[in-house]
Amino acid sequence: MGTYIGRVVSAVVQDIIMPIPGALTPSGDWRKMVLTVPIRSGINFGVGDFVGVIIDFLIVAVVVFFIAKYAGRALGTTKA
Repeated sequence: MGTYIGRVVSAVVQDIIMPIPGALTPSGDWRKMVLTVPIRSGINFGVGDFVGVIIDFLIVAVVVFFIAKYAGRALGTTKA
């Protein structure tokens, strides 16, 4: 059950929430943003994808927290 809830939340994040930052950036695909450090021939860091994964994780964690909190309250296992 938890796997399916995680999939639903991930789909909501990827398909509904994350296109909003994409629409606000000039290139449109902010997950492909690369930070280049000019050392020798240059070192590229995929910061866009990393930030995207962190944002996905935080949103999923918050949603799962609220689901667990309200499910526990509905079942009477936690105090309000």
